[in-house]
Amino acid sequence: MGQSFNYAELASAMLPAGFYNMVQVTMLIFCAIIALLLFLLLVIYFITSYHLMQTRRIKQNIEAVVTDVVSVQSEQQAQDILATENIFGRRGVAVLAEVFSEMEEEDRETLRDILFNMDVSKNLAEQLDSENEDYLIELLHVINILCLPELENEVEALMLKYKDNISLQYEAFLALARFGSFDIITKLCKDSSYEHSLSFRSLQDIIAAYNGNKPALYKELLKSSDDYITRICIKQIGSEGVVELASEVIPFLKSDNINLVIDAMRTLGMLKFSSVASQIAKLLKHKSWEVRSTAVSALAAIDAKAYVDKLIHALQDSEWQVRYNAGSALSEIEDDDTIRERVIETGDRFAQEMMDYMLNKAKMGRAVR
Repeated sequence: MGQSFNYAELASAMLPAGFYNMVQVTMLIFCAIIALLLFLLLVIYFITSYHLMQTRRIKQNIEAVVTDVVSVQSEQQAQDILATENIFGRRGVAVLAEVFSEMEEEDRETLRDILFNMDVSKNLAEQLDSENEDYLIELLHVINILCLPELENEVEALMLKYKDNISLQYEAFLALARFGSFDIITKLCKDSSYEHSLSFRSLQDIIAAYNGNKPALYKELLKSSDDYITRICIKQIGSEGVVELASEVIPFLKSDNINLVIDAMRTLGMLKFSSVASQIAKLLKHKSWEVRSTAVSALAAIDAKAYVDKLIHALQDSEWQVRYNAGSALSEIEDDDTIRERVIETGDRFAQEMMDYMLNKAKMGRAVR
């Protein structure tokens, strides 16, 4: 009979002393970690639920206060309720911003009146020394909504302190625009040491929102060393029809920045500033096809009939887009046959093809109308 082996004894002999104790301790530690994680998740869940309940309650109370003030409740009672909710604290400010975006304009005005009677400017100013940048953004958003120009110096200070926070810069700059803070805005925009981190579109929205003498602002900002700012002002001058500033735009036709040249031509075309047409016509020979193409559109916007010769010449350009713009402008002139004959006389096949295409397109458009 063969001798049987006791595998348990063999395994015990091969494993180091205390191995099983070490496994048990490891398992206990692992279980303790799992239990701790579950406990932390429960704590986070209850804290989040509590904060959501607080937010919901504040929101409901704000809405109820506005409704009651409109109907029967006294404004003093409304103020007492909002004060109890710490409406100018972190959570209250966040809810205010949300509520304002959802309310009808009439209710917004009621809430504004209540907040102004609670000395909203003083209360919000006291919060602006916070180091929490997210909270500061929320405060600036509410300041923006309420339009509190008395806080313009505090807003400027935040812009200079948090230059790298794009969201904060946007809210602060937009607030200054809505305040109509001419001196601060022009100072910041003309300060070469103050780097603007905002996008072109954001800056355009901000300057368009300026609540003051816009022509005066645009005239001053055209002196900015920041091409973004200059381009935005040139664009706004055109889109808003600020004819009195046309002469201020003309020098940019000679800029080394072709974007400024293009924007200047578009604006002068929109303003139909005929006295500058000869300068724009010279740009039909520019080395950049984008400039030549815009020059065609600008001349057409000023007076296409007066510059038929220039437009027919542009119809022979080597760049398709320039020919397209010229053909489009010429097709809008009523005397189609004469225009077509003059284009045929050029002997340029590509010009003829483009002109035929644009004339047919114009006829189809008129037939549809």
